[in-house]
Amino acid sequence: MIEPIDLTDTLGEGWSVLLARKPLAEMLEVLGVPGAEQRATDLHEATERAVAGGGESESILLLGRSLDHGWSMVLEIDGSSGFLGHEWEVLEQLSEQGVSCAAMYLPAEQEVSYSTGGECWARFDPLVSDLDGENTDAAAEALQRAGFDLTEMGENDAEELRVLSAAQRTAVAVRALTGVEWHEGLFTDPWTGGLAPAELA
Repeated sequence: MIEPIDLTDTLGEGWSVLLARKPLAEMLEVLGVPGAEQRATDLHEATERAVAGGGESESILLLGRSLDHGWSMVLEIDGSSGFLGHEWEVLEQLSEQGVSCAAMYLPAEQEVSYSTGGECWARFDPLVSDLDGENTDAAAEALQRAGFDLTEMGENDAEELRVLSAAQRTAVAVRALTGVEWHEGLFTDPWTGGLAPAELA
């Protein structure tokens, strides 16, 4: 297995990555950024806004890009009031005719949320290999093929998983569920994004 990226090296210890098989402009609109307000931006601007807001900001700068095979990605690096991409309302809307997946990393909590066609919803803790949800058979099979043990709280995870950091295990879970491989180039400037309300309307 190719060693997965550890996004804490690049983004620090508070971020969320949302993936969906939707055009980027549509994803951003679902998250609260109107098309007319979508613009070029970068990690420096997002970081400055997060620091200046100190958890009190009424808006969040979202960073997005289009990927291969119809996927788009939106990054949040200010989780002081939660991550928009982890709202089930967002995941369900983005997966109505496809797939959506959100990966969240905080120092004390890591979670991968997954939805397909309004039929399956799943939450997965990549640190202890705990899967919860409805109609999760396909998700469970994908995670088990990647080496996660879903029966003993990760005690029998594949050896190559046991040596990985929580952030790396998160990347492996996302790849298992979506086929999207995170790499450094996906998380470098420039981005397309805009300001979204810190809370969904």
